[in-house]
Amino acid sequence: MRAGECTECGEKDIRILEVHHIKPFAKGGSNSPENLSVLCPTCHQKAEKGLINAKPVTGTGNLPRDEDRRRRESSIEQRDISGGQNVGIGAARDVHIHQSSEQGSERRGTDDWDHDEEFALEPGGYRYFLLKMGVGDKLSGIVESEGSVSCYVLGPASFQSFEDEEEFNAYWETEGVTKTKVSFSPTSGHKFYFVVDADEDEEEDFSISVKLRVDK
Repeated sequence: MRAGECTECGEKDIRILEVHHIKPFAKGGSNSPENLSVLCPTCHQKAEKGLINAKPVTGTGNLPRDEDRRRRESSIEQRDISGGQNVGIGAARDVHIHQSSEQGSERRGTDDWDHDEEFALEPGGYRYFLLKMGVGDKLSGIVESEGSVSCYVLGPASFQSFEDEEEFNAYWETEGVTKTKVSFSPTSGHKFYFVVDADEDEEEDFSISVKLRVDK
């Protein structure tokens, strides 16, 4: 939020920006501003691969003054709150939310899915669904399969590691199942990938059903 944008491409949606350690923390890099860059998920992946030289936030020359930062944060909070709701705003610290009778996750039916698909995968194959979630959102759903699958919720960097067949960290996972319920709430907002990965030990292609939705 201090940087205000991706230091590489200029992306200004702070909800998807990520902090990058120029010298990896695991290799002794510090959390000081001189070692931190702010990048969008795409630029973050490029920096992790060494395709770009990430610039520290202290070198951007455009860090906002505290007063400007607080004004922008207040504007962002009010903009996000107003989406899909009727909002009455007094002082910046006095925001009254009136929930519309037509909005809210409790109004969604049990069969109201954002993704409702059936498809086949070959052994060792996978399919992913791109999701954009914020703090307070909840991903729920059901996966049913004729063969064994593993399901993961991954961030952009972990998804790239998954595709590169490297080690990765999942926000949520279940492995070696034919049916599972999905339930995940992020602690930070950005893009997520829901991945269905077919067991490579299966003997032939098999059918999979995926139902997913994000409740705001």
